[in-house]
Amino acid sequence: AWILDSLKKRRTEFLAKEQIRTFVGSWNVNGKPPPTDTKLLSSWLGFVPDGSQVELDDLPELVILGFQELDVRAEAFVYNNSVKDMEWTEAVERSMGAARGALIKLATKQLIGMFIMVYARADVVAHIEGVQTASVGCGIMGVMGNKGAVAVRLVYKDTPMCFVCAHLAHDAAQVDRRNAQFHDLCQRLAFAGTASDPNPLTPSSDVVGGGLADGERAHTVFDHSYIVWFGDLNYRLAIDTGDMNDILARGEHRSLLGLDQLQIVRMNKQAFAGFDEGRIEFAPTYKYVAGTSQYDARRRPAWCDRVLWWTRPGCEDGVNSIEYTSVDSICTSDHKPVRAQLRMDVWKVDVERRRAVYLEVLRELDKFEN
Repeated sequence: AWILDSLKKRRTEFLAKEQIRTFVGSWNVNGKPPPTDTKLLSSWLGFVPDGSQVELDDLPELVILGFQELDVRAEAFVYNNSVKDMEWTEAVERSMGAARGALIKLATKQLIGMFIMVYARADVVAHIEGVQTASVGCGIMGVMGNKGAVAVRLVYKDTPMCFVCAHLAHDAAQVDRRNAQFHDLCQRLAFAGTASDPNPLTPSSDVVGGGLADGERAHTVFDHSYIVWFGDLNYRLAIDTGDMNDILARGEHRSLLGLDQLQIVRMNKQAFAGFDEGRIEFAPTYKYVAGTSQYDARRRPAWCDRVLWWTRPGCEDGVNSIEYTSVDSICTSDHKPVRAQLRMDVWKVDVERRRAVYLEVLRELDKFEN
């Protein structure tokens, strides 16, 4: 801890920091086709210019979109041969309008109904490397892809980050199973290559010896400076108060957040310990009568659809929420889409200078101990 604190105090000597904006959108589409009106999807994205001109600075540097239940056909489940990804990709890109030409697709990954798309603004693509994808099923028998996650990792300048789009077990009573699935995905999601230290403050372990041998361990989700974990996490309200519909009709939905299972398990460190989330000001995103903005009276409303993030020690306060909301005007599914805009610190490291500072700090420690 003393070494890390010392490096933090001297980080301006070897780190050049800048801030980027990252858009994250999530939607469980309930097997429905894309809306025919592209303006609806544009309203979800939020950054689409009105006319034919686009200013690069008005667009986020990264755009991450995740879908759940893209395809609910039985043959898609049995054979993992979904054909819906192209349909949704084309619809999303049409809805980007003039912004489409300024955004470069970096990666996509699909596992049955889960689908993640990652775009980068054209002027920052040269700063991004190491793009990889992964997927893991954790549904039926613990391995089937009806539940699970798709993920993309990338390195922006010298800042590795991981984006995980997940769909966890449904039903209010399955909170323990959702917790277990989270931990299972954390262990099993892996990217090819050898894991290295993702902390921009510290040089790789070969400086002090004992580094990993090539190929010994792949990157896991926690081998990054940041994780953004989003999707239909399916956490529900812990109990039914009996007057939820009246509470929601009065617009007092925030009074129900104390019953939110996800906040409870985070507080108790049962799952998503150390993760942060923007302030929830929007109404529960599930369950609606499809085609309307009316809740299904037969089901308990819940904030199933979420965006959270984790920052590695040494990168604290590196992610902040600019916006976190749902889009009530889109009614095709029984879920409302959500979006988050995040401000993220990224670093460019002067490797030789960092190594020199690190060794100076070690020498100071050696003098103190001896």
